[in-house]
Amino acid sequence: MLSPDHKNNAVNGILSQASILMQKSRFSEAVDTLEEGALIDPDNCDIWQQIAVCNLELKRPKKALEAFENIVRIRPCSEEAWAEKGYLHLLLNESDEGIEALQESLRIRPKRSRDWEILALALIAHDRWEEAKHSFERAISLNPNSAVAWYNLAVCNLLDESYDEALQAAETAFAIDPGLQPLADEWIDLLRRDQLFELSIFDEYPAAG
Repeated sequence: MLSPDHKNNAVNGILSQASILMQKSRFSEAVDTLEEGALIDPDNCDIWQQIAVCNLELKRPKKALEAFENIVRIRPCSEEAWAEKGYLHLLLNESDEGIEALQESLRIRPKRSRDWEILALALIAHDRWEEAKHSFERAISLNPNSAVAWYNLAVCNLLDESYDEALQAAETAFAIDPGLQPLADEWIDLLRRDQLFELSIFDEYPAAG
């Protein structure tokens, strides 16, 4: 067994060697090197963070996700690690796990407006409209000039048949960014004229990304 000093020296040497390889875009070799470090010190976050970076460069999101799972194991209060874990789950179409990870990130640090928006979009995919509306409202409270958040809140309200709220949110979005209005061409004029009976219950209205 290595003494703490020898372990630290070995890990620091491995991190330095991996950094050189990464600078040369030799990411596969860097991963091999870093994994040796993880065997020496499996609780070293710096090693796992670099493993995640390399695997993302290599377009291996599942491997990167494994690294972030180790990071949240070591640092369960790292909101950034939970958020990255959430993004990767969503990228891999693991939406339930992605939602849970983003919720944990926002529980730790709720003042991340973009993550509230990402969470809301994931919730929309599961028809969880009330939760999605709440998430967009949280995002807007942190960043009231987010036209996309206002527009997506309008879509949530529209599909939830909260038409007055949908119109108000949509008008706010267009005031901030008029370029969003073409997305609503199929329904915004009907809302303005109070002719909602013309909206088909089977219509789907896209959220803004």
